Amino acid sequence: MDSLVATVDWEQSSQPTLLVGLLSRELLRASNSRSLMMT
Repeated sequence: MDSLVATVDWEQSSQPTLLVGLLSRELLRASNSRSLMMT
């Protein structure tokens, strides 16, 4: 478990832009699917 957390921390510190890009893409996908459900 500790090794997994360490890997995530290393990835966040080494590739912050990639992580932000993935998160923003997931948020966009979630908001798009939610708006489709509402209509």
